[in-house]
Amino acid sequence: MEQKLAVAKDMVEIGLNFLVAFCLETLACAVFFPEGAPLYALLLPILYPILFYMYRKWLENSLLLFTVAHLAVAMALFWIAGYLPMPVFWRAVYLITGAVYTVRSFRVRVTSERDAEGEIGPMGAAFFALLSFFLCGYVGQEQKCRTIIGICFAWILGYLLKEYLRNFIRYLALNRNSAGVLPKQSIFRMGMLSAGAYSVFSVVVLILCTRTSLVGALTAGIRRILLGVLRMIVWILALFGRGGDPVTTAQNAPQANNEMMLLSEPAEASIWAKILEQVLIAAVMLLMLAGIVFLTAALIRFLIRGFYGREKKKQKIVSAGYMEEQERLDGGPRTRKKSLPAVGGPPQIRVRRIFRRTVLRTVPGKETLQLKTAGELAGPSDQWEGLRKLYERARYSADRISREEAREADKLSRQILHSIK
Repeated sequence: MEQKLAVAKDMVEIGLNFLVAFCLETLACAVFFPEGAPLYALLLPILYPILFYMYRKWLENSLLLFTVAHLAVAMALFWIAGYLPMPVFWRAVYLITGAVYTVRSFRVRVTSERDAEGEIGPMGAAFFALLSFFLCGYVGQEQKCRTIIGICFAWILGYLLKEYLRNFIRYLALNRNSAGVLPKQSIFRMGMLSAGAYSVFSVVVLILCTRTSLVGALTAGIRRILLGVLRMIVWILALFGRGGDPVTTAQNAPQANNEMMLLSEPAEASIWAKILEQVLIAAVMLLMLAGIVFLTAALIRFLIRGFYGREKKKQKIVSAGYMEEQERLDGGPRTRKKSLPAVGGPPQIRVRRIFRRTVLRTVPGKETLQLKTAGELAGPSDQWEGLRKLYERARYSADRISREEAREADKLSRQILHSIK
């Protein structure tokens, strides 16, 4: 279950990152394609992160196949863009988007142990959303501003879902070895129900709050603010660009032009200067070519070593089964120890059985035998002393008892029993 949840979390991250790209696509359409764009043309680039994520999980053993697969997706979408309205615009958008996703995919595959592309944080997403909203308002595309607000609502909903999945995966990892039998599915369903209800309620409240004239007022205010900032920048540049009084500068301009015209033309350069100039140009070109070759070789080496040298940690999740047992704390009967076999066994067992049989036949008060030690049960004779020592060695010591010592214990027991008769 944890692996499926991890894949689901990665797919939600891909969707959240694409919503940020969707805001930038909406901005590009507002600037270069104001008459409107088909929705499928805007959503088609999501194939980049989804397919690249699959490539990072499946194509682990061939850098050539990994590269060709990425280029094939980029070329396919570039070819599809030729059949869309305004193909030049869409080819440029798909080319830039494909290049960014391709570089990101290679970076993740070479430098990271995981296949997830990583999320754009809330601050980064908010920056791109605000930038797109402001610029769309500046060019007067109020409908595009509403689209960006809707994208923000979708991003909030997806972010809450992703956070729940991430926290639930952490919860399972922390409780895997300590919680015993964990009802994962029931806990996930209950938590998902509450988290989903809260997320939907929050987004609905935000949508209702924006169904006013606030968007139009914001776009108009943003347009005025940006125009004022641009006018201030132009005024400052014009002020510092003149470098003094405009009248004085205009009077001195003709005199400066006359002085420049009076200057003599420079002397013709010698042949040695021309040769030195060509040598320097050739040397610079060779150094630049060598630098390009070196950087290309270093990049290829870095890609190969990172691609084949990555130690991807494939975690195998093992769920240990547990059986719940009740323990009596009210002084009930203890767990019985394993009883001695009636016949046979190694010499240690035989010595212990002989001692027990002898005690049961000679010592009165059998109800209290378990409360006494072997020294208290043994009699004062030498036979009892020898049998007691053999018993304690067999019962408590790690020394091995030989067969001869077992026969000796049996002989001592018979002598004790015979003396009683």
